[in-house]
Amino acid sequence: MKKIFLSYRRGDSADMSGRIFDHLERRFGRERLFMDVDSIPLGDDFRRRIDEALDQSGVLLAVIGDQWLSATARSGTVRRLDDPDDYVAVEIAAALAKQIPVIPVLVGNARMPQPSELPAPLSAISYRNAAEVRSGRDFPMYVGRLIEAVEHLLSTPAPHKPSPARPSSASPPRLTFAMLEESPDRLVGGQLGAFVIDRVLAAGGSGIAYRARNPRTGQPVCVKVSLPVLSDMETIRRAVARGVRGIVSMNHPHVVRVHEFDGLELADGRSFYIVMDLVEGPLLNAWAASLPADQEGLGALLRISHLMARTLEAAHTCRYLDDAGFETVGVMHGDVKPGNVIVRADGTPALTDFMMVDIQRALDPEARDRYCSDNSTAVFGTPGFMAPEQYREGIVTVRTDIYSLGATLRAVSRQFATPELTALFDRMMGPSDERPRDMGEVARVLAAIARREGVESAEMRQEPPEPGRTPEPGGRGTAYPYVATGFRLRVLNGPHTGEIRVLDHARITVGRSQSNDFALSGESKMSRTHFGLNWSDERRAFVVADFQSRYGTTVNGEALGESRPLSPRDEIGIGDTRMVYERIDGIE
Repeated sequence: MKKIFLSYRRGDSADMSGRIFDHLERRFGRERLFMDVDSIPLGDDFRRRIDEALDQSGVLLAVIGDQWLSATARSGTVRRLDDPDDYVAVEIAAALAKQIPVIPVLVGNARMPQPSELPAPLSAISYRNAAEVRSGRDFPMYVGRLIEAVEHLLSTPAPHKPSPARPSSASPPRLTFAMLEESPDRLVGGQLGAFVIDRVLAAGGSGIAYRARNPRTGQPVCVKVSLPVLSDMETIRRAVARGVRGIVSMNHPHVVRVHEFDGLELADGRSFYIVMDLVEGPLLNAWAASLPADQEGLGALLRISHLMARTLEAAHTCRYLDDAGFETVGVMHGDVKPGNVIVRADGTPALTDFMMVDIQRALDPEARDRYCSDNSTAVFGTPGFMAPEQYREGIVTVRTDIYSLGATLRAVSRQFATPELTALFDRMMGPSDERPRDMGEVARVLAAIARREGVESAEMRQEPPEPGRTPEPGGRGTAYPYVATGFRLRVLNGPHTGEIRVLDHARITVGRSQSNDFALSGESKMSRTHFGLNWSDERRAFVVADFQSRYGTTVNGEALGESRPLSPRDEIGIGDTRMVYERIDGIE
């Protein structure tokens, strides 16, 4: 079984190397580690022992600190890397010569050395992909990534031998939240429900996120362990269960799915954990920063912005049953920000941390404050992304989510600050009664901006034009959002007399082709797609527009020029066929 060789310089990185060694030992066991000269008995030839250890090693970790490159021998005249007896240089040169994988591990403020700064036998290390391991709250995340890379290089992950102090169930008797606060990786190797914890992903304002897996199926998941709670667990259970029902009812491709929720009692408090999809990809801010500052980049940004708006609209309008079996409408997010949006490889978003505002209200404020040095959840949301009323009063509504989305999009789109985008963000972040009515309106404006910029995506082509703008032909209305408008079309004469089409989508097309939402074959003066109806939230009515048909369209006997809104009992004419636009009985 291949070993792990840890190379470091005492005066440069001894403390960090010791911490890294401890984590490696927990994962692989001491017998699989060789830590530099610490593993060589006194009086032994260190060159021979290093050579023997390298022959048994599958990877060498070269820990590089701030002084690794410039450290000098005791005389102060010779750089240690240039000394032929320097054990660090000997270790790395031998590993490179033996073609053993070498991972430079940058600690402190160290940077990768350039080939010209190194002796010839070591210069190849400059071309090795480095790992960063930084101290602080995110140390477990960094070292977890390093361990994952080591496992990959060793081909077969080492069987984990958990220490007796590690948790083996959801209620380990000796583990405390205080211990997790100090070292979140104490759960690594333990099990919560059916899931084995593999490594720390992040620690934040409402808890600690872990990468985990189902040992029976191998399915990777994300497990989020909440900080201690002050409220009774039944209150928490109801808050989380309500949100989970809404998310499950959506089954939305751009919302991270939740699999499991359960309580967690430790020696010094009680809490809970949530198991959800593990989504790989950068956060929205990092992804946006990598976009080219051109039309391609603008198109990618507008596409993901539009998808986020439509996803939040789906959350705000979803219907599900509560604990008592009553239908409930809507799940608010409450903490929309770049850190809660993961971007998949195809450039689509995955929104996470729905319900967290409800959960944060029940957390122990002292524990929350210790985790949140940046005050990111001190007032149940994230300052800089919260609407004023959410910050002052703690309320979460559709319009506070609109404000947060506007703040998020403004923060990640500074290189694409077109006048139209700036105006939209100003409106989204303005006074509550001046913001867009809902996320659907935001999505439509984003689609219109993309259309005018020439970067319209396939999803945006399904949007109706803005009120007052002429729609483009093509596409079936059923691909557009459902809208309970209360209107219908009824044919008054000809072979289709009495036929009715309920206008229940944001866009409806009419023509003789069967691809239309309302297909009326047999009329010789009707084009394949003759005219379209587009719902206007502002007017609470449909706007009709002729698709440049050969024989035209009339409204109340007058030729239709530009698009115009319809009123109840208006008659639309196509050739000899007439139909009436009317309210459905009982709907006002």
